[in-house]
Amino acid sequence: MLAEEIDLWSRFVKDHRSNDENWEHVRKATEPALAEARAALASGRRYFALQRLSAARVLLSASAYVGERPENERKDEAAFERERERMGGVLRANLVTPAASAVDGVRPAAGRATAEASLPQVKLYYDTSLE
Repeated sequence: MLAEEIDLWSRFVKDHRSNDENWEHVRKATEPALAEARAALASGRRYFALQRLSAARVLLSASAYVGERPENERKDEAAFERERERMGGVLRANLVTPAASAVDGVRPAAGRATAEASLPQVKLYYDTSLE
């Protein structure tokens, strides 16, 4: 599964075409992370591979989402705000502060640490998206 995710996002970086002003920055930032993830996985360092993939995936999934949005939502502030509100409804369950016990059963510790760091990101990114 991890190898498939690395391959999926590597293909996205290779094949994605965008006129978004941020895409070139995202591509340059994520290509090395994906290469590190692939190398780490090949050498049996699964947790490091997961960490590097996670770093790249945040940027790439955001780029994929932006690329799917119509031009007016990317350029018109009112349209952006409407889409943000719509997504607030979709993400409602993920916009609350996670319970301290949310990842109690996650093992090993590296997986739990990744989950603890990731859970609050949805709310943080949503809250700062207007900035």
